[in-house]
Amino acid sequence: MKILRSLLSNAISEDLISKNAAAAVRLPTVRKRRNSAWSVDEARRLLESARDEADPLYAVYVLTLVLGLREGEVLGLDWKYVDLDAGELYVGGNSSSESVTSSYGGR
Repeated sequence: MKILRSLLSNAISEDLISKNAAAAVRLPTVRKRRNSAWSVDEARRLLESARDEADPLYAVYVLTLVLGLREGEVLGLDWKYVDLDAGELYVGGNSSSESVTSSYGGR
């Protein structure tokens, strides 16, 4: 909405329009969520529970918690990025242009 207001204000200053209709709009207040990191014990309990229950997303949890991968990085993974012999995972299949190689020796 800030961008729209700014564009319309600019249009007024250039005499393209006579009134900024967006100026009268009141936006609802947005509550910001406080992100809190899990403790080591909480992360361990999640991984143990997922492993014990044979959760199909167990590998996703490990990659997220142990390697610190973000959602887009995990969702962008493909087997072509995995080298099991070298114990390496190439992270580069997300929407950003950044690429890193992570090694995880937790076999």
